[in-house]
Amino acid sequence: MSTRTLPNAERLALVLLVYALALAVSLGLARLPQALAPLWYANAVAVAGLLALPLRWAAPALGLMLGLLALGNRLVGWEWQQTLLFLPANAMEIALGAWLLRPWGSRLQRRLEPLQWLKVLSLGALVPGLLGATLSLALAQPDEAPWVQALTWWTASAAGAMAVLPLALLGVAQARELRQSLATPECWVALLGAVGLTLVVVTTLQMPYVFVALGLVLVGLWQGLGVTALATLSVSLLLSYALGAGLMAAPVGASSWSAWASALPLVALLLPPQLLAVAVEQLRAQQRRITAYYEHTPVMLASLDPKLRLRAGSEALVRWLSRPRTEVLGQPLAELLGLNEAQSKRLRRHLEELPLEGAASPELRLNAEFAPPERAALRLRALRLGLPDEPGYELVLEDLSEQVQMQEALQRTAYQLEAARRDALTELPLRAGFLDDLEQALARASFARRRLAVVFVDVDELKRVNDAHGHAVGDALLHALGQRLRAQLRPGDLAGRLGGDEFAMVLSDVHAEADPLALASRVAEALEGPVRQQGPELLLRVSVGVAVFPDDGLAAEELLRRADAAMYRAKGGPARRSRAQGLS
Repeated sequence: MSTRTLPNAERLALVLLVYALALAVSLGLARLPQALAPLWYANAVAVAGLLALPLRWAAPALGLMLGLLALGNRLVGWEWQQTLLFLPANAMEIALGAWLLRPWGSRLQRRLEPLQWLKVLSLGALVPGLLGATLSLALAQPDEAPWVQALTWWTASAAGAMAVLPLALLGVAQARELRQSLATPECWVALLGAVGLTLVVVTTLQMPYVFVALGLVLVGLWQGLGVTALATLSVSLLLSYALGAGLMAAPVGASSWSAWASALPLVALLLPPQLLAVAVEQLRAQQRRITAYYEHTPVMLASLDPKLRLRAGSEALVRWLSRPRTEVLGQPLAELLGLNEAQSKRLRRHLEELPLEGAASPELRLNAEFAPPERAALRLRALRLGLPDEPGYELVLEDLSEQVQMQEALQRTAYQLEAARRDALTELPLRAGFLDDLEQALARASFARRRLAVVFVDVDELKRVNDAHGHAVGDALLHALGQRLRAQLRPGDLAGRLGGDEFAMVLSDVHAEADPLALASRVAEALEGPVRQQGPELLLRVSVGVAVFPDDGLAAEELLRRADAAMYRAKGGPARRSRAQGLS
């Protein structure tokens, strides 16, 4: 259970209990026969304890902890006067550390970067210890230089805080994560290995610190910050005991420097493994995020080795392949996609031509013959990796099968719509399509202030031809008319079959001085003439009526109706040509 979930009174009791334990350990190590600068763990524990309590409980808690400190010093033989002299420096050190770290409360619950963790340790250990050391200058013993007293205070406080503060802060801010990391067998293997190595080297070697640091570094590389923090505290306790008990020599010779210089190497020993553990945790978290994104992104991603074998793939790609992940990893991508030999060569050539660490490649389209669905159109973009330890390619694949099918369906629909609006016999637009085209032509002519002519064409005696020679011959006559109409079209002109034997043309950009009847005659002359086909030779004759925009009308239906009326008047005349009567 995290201390933040306990009631305030129980939380205070737990903080005081842990502080009393740290105080007892510190005082016990100080009473060892050769203890020069015993590591001071209690103040760092007090800093973390104040962070675990609400702000209004901080002052009472600090007072109780100072009372425990005074009682502890008295129990180990200190006079009350000497004990009370050191209380202000300890109180200021604890209060400053808690005040500096309280703004970090919420951030300590998240994973920090190495520089951020270094800042936390500096604010919670180095800076408060420096304040306590400065205040202790006034308490220097007569036979001891003040600066030696201050340095001894600061180095012992800093070394002790570096050892215990990380574990204490994790216990306050990340209790659940700390319990999880300490619940694994690997944690205790790493911890016992570091402690065992320390025990061996301090009893057998004169200069054991390098080997002790190596053990802690290995713990930092293997385990997270929680295990590394516990290992540094354990190693710190063991080294402090070994120094005080005379099991190992002090880092420097017996001199006035020994008292503070004996703790200084411990600061350099305990800090780097913690920073390394923080960096490793951050790197692993980034790798987990990248792996989770890579595997669960809805996009088909593939990572290939230099031999184009699948090294990793997103969940979308594995689902698309319809095979277990264990079966597809390590297999050539070309085989997984069912590419034929030509497609495989295209893929390899495309990837080999990519620049190292360059921009993503232009898209490559492939047809997967045996992938699900049985035939799939793929679009591929690739990036070539130039990393010496992990060369290869990163691919983004997109299944275009649905898109291709949709395009084909749209093309079929467009073809069907076009077929529905176009006459198969004459290959001309039918009435609805022709009217749409005519309305657009009228809009353009109105905008450009130009005239156009609508020519209504009727095939003479088509019924007689059908009755006398059959509908096949009549159809041949209509087909010939359609060809001749299309041959007369200029850019911008239109033609269409209105139904049965009725056709229409639109002549764009008609000059103002042009005679509509002359236009009609020219159209009729181009359309009329003999039609040669299997069977009797027929003579195609037409009647024509003309209506001019905007003189004879403004709307498509109106112009067509007037041209139709003019055509019917023309049927009764010898020339079979007629002009609309104009606007009423």
